[in-house]
Amino acid sequence: MDKKGKILLVDDNEDILFALNALLLPHVEKVKATTIPDKIEKFIEDYQPDVILLDMNFQRDTVSGKEGFFWLDRILIADPQ
Repeated sequence: MDKKGKILLVDDNEDILFALNALLLPHVEKVKATTIPDKIEKFIEDYQPDVILLDMNFQRDTVSGKEGFFWLDRILIADPQ
């Protein structure tokens, strides 16, 4: 069975990224991960992920989800599809 699809993981918790990578990699073509949301647009341009799994709360703001929505808006600007 050919594995298809590329996933970008964005989370400030490296343990979460490690676990997600281990869980997803057997099922998809590639998985990339970053703890730095500022790199999302570069990853979209260079890597062209099919799916982005985005943490909603980063270090500055741990409960409201505002940072996640900010980055979601940036993702949709970089790639409306």
